[in-house]
Amino acid sequence: MKFWFSMQRTRKDNTQLIRWILPPEHCTKLNVDGSLFRENNNAACGELWGIVKGFQIVITQNFQHIIIESNSWSAINFIKEGCLASHLVRPLLEDINILSSRLQHV
Repeated sequence: MKFWFSMQRTRKDNTQLIRWILPPEHCTKLNVDGSLFRENNNAACGELWGIVKGFQIVITQNFQHIIIESNSWSAINFIKEGCLASHLVRPLLEDINILSSRLQHV
């Protein structure tokens, strides 16, 4: 198994080792991370846009077994729990649901 490593600064004087693990042979990994809309300070919105765009790409490439990785607890929570119809991210969640229904396993 191969590992990809990168360093992420967590504090002024401390770094944390992050590793990316290669997905199983039959899977494709969709990794979104570090997005932020500065206008409204909404990190989850950027992560969700990344997932929508990633789904569009994997569907075009005919991948069917997808693993999603994100460092945004908010984005993952929105996908699992949903949100009010009036919430800013609601259209993105609807797109994610529609696109994920085209895949065998997410």
